[in-house]
Parts: sequence; C-alpha cells; structure tokens
Amino acid sequence: MFTSLGILILIMFILAFLQFIPSIFLLFSHYAHGQLSRKKASKLGYIFILGTYLGTTIIFLLTFAILVWSKLFSRISPTILSWIFSGVFFATSLSIFLLYYRKGKNTRLFVSRKLVQKYHVNASHTKTPSDAFLLGFFSIIPELIFTIPLFACATTELTILQTNPFIITLYILLITLSAIVPLLAIQIAYSRHSNLATIQRFRVKNKSFVKCFLSLIYLLIASIIITFRIIS
Repeated sequence: MFTSLGILILIMFILAFLQFIPSIFLLFSHYAHGQLSRKKASKLGYIFILGTYLGTTIIFLLTFAILVWSKLFSRISPTILSWIFSGVFFATSLSIFLLYYRKGKNTRLFVSRKLVQKYHVNASHTKTPSDAFLLGFFSIIPELIFTIPLFACATTELTILQTNPFIITLYILLITLSAIVPLLAIQIAYSRHSNLATIQRFRVKNKSFVKCFLSLIYLLIASIIITFRIIS
C-alpha cells in the first residue's frame, strides 16, 4: 500500500511540474489582462483552468476505463508489466533531461514551433468563456506522451490498492488536481499585479531545476517499481 501511495504522490509531482500548459496559460493571461478588464481576465483564467482540469481528468478516466475493462493487467505477468513501466519511465527520464527544453536561455520546449505558434495565436485571441475553456482543454495534448504513461501506471497502483470505486474516483480527482497547481499559482501572481516578464524571469531562472527534478522523479518511479515490484 505504501509503495502504491508513494508512486501516486510522485506522479502528482510530475503533473505539477510539467511546463507546456503553464506556458500557454501564461501567454493567455498576459493577453487577457492587456485587452480585457481585470475582472473578466480573471474569470476567463479560471475557466481556462477548469478546461485543463476536465481535460486531464477525462484522459485519466479513459485510460483507467480502457485498461480495467480490457483486463489487460490480468493478461500480462505482473513482473513483465513492472519491467515495461520501469523501462518506459527510465527512457522518459532520459528524454526529459536531454530533450524537454530546447537549447538556449529561454524556456522553449520540445513541442514543434508550428504547433506552439497555433497555441500562441489562439491564446492571444481568446476573449470568450467558451474559447478559454477549449484552449485549456486542448492544451493538455502536446504532453500526453508524458502523462498517459503516468495515468497507466497510476491505474495499476489503484488496482493494487483494491479500494472501493468512490475512493478510487477520489484518488483520480486528487491526482488530476495537481496538474492545475501551477496555473493557480500564475493566476494568483497576476491578481497580485505580476506580469509576463516577472513570471518568465522566474521560469528561466528555475529551468535547470525543473528539468532535473522531472527527470529525477521519473527515474525514482522506475527505481521504486524495480525495487518493490520486481526484486522484492
């Protein structure tokens, strides 16, 4: 039980430190506060956050439902499954350390420039609640390569816990809640009269820490799986 809870907590840390969604939200907040009243910009910010939360929750629930209903876990040896997850997380740890940020002193990520430009344009033209919600909802897509393995691993751990459906649903909601923690931090910063330049300087300053932290957490999860799911 403690191993499963430890892995779930580490997954929450990763979701809280991934950078693409906060980058889009930061741009969106910058344009919203520059073009709209502070009250309306704040309202749209929370709607963006709601869209991100629902999008993340839906992806997690779909992953959980597909893996549980297909009974995939019962068809694969637990040892083999553990080796698969540990291998995926080890490879992800290495790729994040080497490729997550592009070279340079800015915070450009691995995402293609064309895709980033589309998000940038949408962020600068978002002025209605529906647009803000959709922007937040679809901003989860570029980093699904990192989050879906987390959701799959979390599903296995929740299955191991074998608790009742209500508690499992509560776990899922709490895990996905971690994905919007940085967005709430940016929202609070803007409410206290911070701006894009101030927040971006902070992100650039902590770029190396974020990269190393994410890489380390993925590696730690892989190590825990090998130690407590295979060796023991």
